[in-house]
Amino acid sequence: MPRSGYGARTSQVTSGDSCEDWYGVGDKKCPNRYVETGDLKTDIELLKKWVAFYPVGSWWKKLNSDELERKQAELNIITKAEDKERERERLAREKIEIAQDEFLARIREEIIRTSAKPTKPAPEVIPPEVKSYSPLIIGGVIVIVIILFLRRRA
Repeated sequence: MPRSGYGARTSQVTSGDSCEDWYGVGDKKCPNRYVETGDLKTDIELLKKWVAFYPVGSWWKKLNSDELERKQAELNIITKAEDKERERERLAREKIEIAQDEFLARIREEIIRTSAKPTKPAPEVIPPEVKSYSPLIIGGVIVIVIILFLRRRA
């Protein structure tokens, strides 16, 4: 048999082509080329790509689908944990901000209280004294007025 040239037999192994190039991507004869990268998001994208190539009933699709589901569940758990951590950090920051605001308010009040000039107390307003006259003085004045009035008429 001739080794090269016209009429030579070739196969995927002897041609040097990849299995996907020779048989087509997703063929059952080709091994799964998915290689785990360690990054969940990248792995999920790669698995989605490879799962789409395989036919519905193939065991490669089932294997990759199970792996994809496992990785997505793991990503969901990590994402929820990160969300909880972010929420805790946000609450801690808010608590610190509130404490700082309260502290600054107390300092401002102290500064105002200590730096304010002492004010003089308002002078007491003493109402004028009402003089009280005895009834004898009042009676005497009335008598004098009547006498003067009567003298003028005469």
